[in-house]
Amino acid sequence: MGFTEREKEMALAMYRECADAVGQAVVRWERREWEAGIPEVYVALFSHAYGTDAAVFTSEREARSYLVDVAITQCTRDPRTRRAVTKALGRWPASDFNDSERDMLIDGWSTLARGEALWVSRCAVEREFSRRKLRAHMEAECTIASDPVCAEGPPP
Repeated sequence: MGFTEREKEMALAMYRECADAVGQAVVRWERREWEAGIPEVYVALFSHAYGTDAAVFTSEREARSYLVDVAITQCTRDPRTRRAVTKALGRWPASDFNDSERDMLIDGWSTLARGEALWVSRCAVEREFSRRKLRAHMEAECTIASDPVCAEGPPP
C-alpha cells in the first residue's frame, strides 16, 4: 500500500514549510549579526625559514600574547636571537616585559631574528549571508550562455 498523490503533496508541503521557516530564521539571524557589525578575527603570523605559522584569535591582545610566547620559545632555542633581544630591550626574559616592551619585541622581531617576522593581521569573517549575496549578484549578471565565466556558474 503506497501513499496517494494528495498525501505525498501534503507531506511535501509540511517539509517545505518547515525548511522555509528554518531558512528565514537563519537569514534573520545573519542579517542581525551583519547589522551589528562585521565580525573580525585576529590572525597571529610567525614567518620563519620553513614557512609561516598562523593562529586565529578573537582579540588582538590574545594574538599578540601568543606572538610573545613564540618569541620566548625562539629565544630559548637560539642564543643569538636571545642576545639580540637582550641588547635591544635591555633584559630578558620577555615574560616580565611591560606592554610597550612586548610591542617592541613583536614589531621589531624581523630585525632581532634573522629571516623571521611576527605580526598580527585583522580579518573580517565572511558570512554565508555575504556569499549568498555574491552568488545572487553573479547569477543576475551571468545571463549570456556563451560567456565562459557564466558557463562555470557561481562560486560554491
